[in-house]
Amino acid sequence: LKLQFLYFIGTMELVVLQHGSHGEYADFKTVIEELKARREDIVVWGSDTCKWLGTDKGVSAVAEIVAKELDAYLLPILEEKQVRVCFIGHSMGGLIIRSLITKTVSFTHTNFTPLMYMSIATPHLGIRHLNPLVQCAAWVFGKLWSTTCLQLLQYTHAMMELVDDNHIAQLAKFRTRVAFANLNRDHLVGFNSAALVTGSGEMLEDDPTCTLLKNTMKLTRSSQPREQDFLSSFPMFNDGDGTYATKVGCQFEALRSLEWNMTGVRINSHLSHHHIIAIGTWGRNPETGRPCALHFAERIIEVFDSEG
Repeated sequence: LKLQFLYFIGTMELVVLQHGSHGEYADFKTVIEELKARREDIVVWGSDTCKWLGTDKGVSAVAEIVAKELDAYLLPILEEKQVRVCFIGHSMGGLIIRSLITKTVSFTHTNFTPLMYMSIATPHLGIRHLNPLVQCAAWVFGKLWSTTCLQLLQYTHAMMELVDDNHIAQLAKFRTRVAFANLNRDHLVGFNSAALVTGSGEMLEDDPTCTLLKNTMKLTRSSQPREQDFLSSFPMFNDGDGTYATKVGCQFEALRSLEWNMTGVRINSHLSHHHIIAIGTWGRNPETGRPCALHFAERIIEVFDSEG
């Protein structure tokens, strides 16, 4: 018992939360509440330095800033104890984490154990397959202000950098990779881009493993194998010269070379992109997404317990 106690105090279980574009750390308020209600000992960390318009600097630029802050916090702890970590990113936050893990010194420390990478409504394949009106608005905002918008529209090489050998190698170090995607009413991130699957998300609806939570959220876990004929089945805009299609195809193949657990989420809300993590700002009711927050908290605890 004494040895077990010494092992316990010599280990930290840490959850790193990264908000999305124009978001803030408080976006995870409900997730943190559900997590702490079940495991008070789990430490939660997140940065607000690049909140709101600060996310328009671009994925890599934001990741560089967050990586330095994480190292400043974590490196002294790593000198004293083992740290087991789950990284959770909402929307653009999932991309920031994929970039951050190649920039932070902590990730290579011998006392650092990356357990789970969880992306929630993250545009892994960008946003250019969305409604043309949304694309146009994002392009204008990108030209006027936001480097991030141009990156997500695949007008730069930034998304390709996230699937180079180094980035994929670091992502492969996680013992578990989970991608959550809205099945409906996500006006910012399409299902295919978030779930890394081809075809329609509706095909998951018939899966007998669906779980209905309080009539607000349906979760479907899928172990769908990679499809060979990707480009013909993925709904996308084509440049005509094949440049965009080639970019997205390469990104898809690189990411799906790793093992993922894909989960489709159906929420009875017109703001599913925000309600999936129960954001309650700007008049949104956080309770709509509380079952999601509960599920994320339980999933995190499950990983810590199973990898203990």
